[in-house]
Formats: sequence, C-alpha cells, structure tokens
Amino acid sequence: MDMKYCIANGAVTNLPSCNERIMDCWNNRDGERVFMMFSISGQKEFCALAEMISPVKPGRLPGWSKPGCDG
Repeated sequence: MDMKYCIANGAVTNLPSCNERIMDCWNNRDGERVFMMFSISGQKEFCALAEMISPVKPGRLPGWSKPGCDG
C-alpha cells in the first residue's frame, strides 16, 4: 500500500538521518542534477533510479503508514 501511494504521488519518505544526507547532496549540487539509486529494505528483487527535482519537504506524507519516516 505505501509503495503504491509513493508511485501514484511521485513522492518518497526516508528516515530523518537519510533525509539529512540527501539534503546535503541537494545543497551542494552546484546546479547539477541529483539522481538516487536505491532498493527497498528486505526486498531483494526491487531497485530503482529516481531524479530529485526539489528539496526534501519535512513532515509526514498523508497516507504513509510506516512510523519514523518523513519527507
């Protein structure tokens, strides 16, 4: 359910510590595009590539049920 929500809304969530590292990349990109390669914990068959098009927006996504994640 949560993954479908992210795909449908073009948004992802992370742990706050991950969001800090992602924002570091965004803030130091010098006008370059930022791409992320990632996999989903516990899913050995899923990986993805995404382009970051805006900074992390703090706060919980409506419809995201997993605790501890935001952005």
